[in-house]
Amino acid sequence: MGYEISWVHSHHLKKSSSTINTRSWCVCVSHQLNLTIMGRFTSPPAPPPTPPAILDNGLADFLVLSTPEIKNMCMFFFLWMIVAANQSKTVKDLASCLLASAGGGILIPIFLNDLPVFLKSETFLVYLMANFLLFKYLPGLRDLTKGSTTLLLFASFCAETFRANAVCAFVTAGMNAVGGTGEVFSFPLFAPIICGTLGGCGGGFFPLSKGLAPLDNGLNSKQRTALVGAIFFHLYTQTQKPLSAELAVMAGKMIVSVYFIFVAVSAELSQPTFIAKAKAS
Repeated sequence: MGYEISWVHSHHLKKSSSTINTRSWCVCVSHQLNLTIMGRFTSPPAPPPTPPAILDNGLADFLVLSTPEIKNMCMFFFLWMIVAANQSKTVKDLASCLLASAGGGILIPIFLNDLPVFLKSETFLVYLMANFLLFKYLPGLRDLTKGSTTLLLFASFCAETFRANAVCAFVTAGMNAVGGTGEVFSFPLFAPIICGTLGGCGGGFFPLSKGLAPLDNGLNSKQRTALVGAIFFHLYTQTQKPLSAELAVMAGKMIVSVYFIFVAVSAELSQPTFIAKAKAS
């Protein structure tokens, strides 16, 4: 009797398990059919928008520092121009070059409760010391920079590209720090512009013992370009609706870089020494 009961129980369990397996198989097949049908009748995701031709070329990639190699080269020549315009003999001269090149990168992080730029980027310090040593032990480089039109224009092109992108980066940092909406407009207006302006010309106020003396004769070229570039980039990226946010930032950086380069190259070409050399040739 016990044998018959155990046989019936085991037979019932086998039948139940086979039924469960059959149901599981049917569920899996039904799920696969649903995925196949949905895949056939569901349209694929839309591809990302194609950037305009003016933003999809090698020059645009250079002007927005799209790769680390381009950024490092422009940073090197930015520091090259800073050291070439100052003395390079003593430790005090090195400190002056550091303040002149990273003044904005010191002021803005203080406002935004962040680390100064030269503490976050070791590459910046390495390039600064390399340029300082080059000009210290090869003083002829300073005369070569001033005397060679080709080298001067190329170095100015790279330096202004780096400075323009720094202004745009400080505007973005100020916008992210404030966040939200402004009290007057739909976006914060003055804080990002102030951050971008000081980020692009803050070195002119160092050491801080100068006070406001750099403004005694009005805005100089670097201060003016930093202010105009910061205003344009901020308003452009906040109001440019046809482009996506990423493309608007890229286009804004490119336009600001072109503006900085144009002003710097125009100033170099209008120097009396260049005009005299052009007439002599």
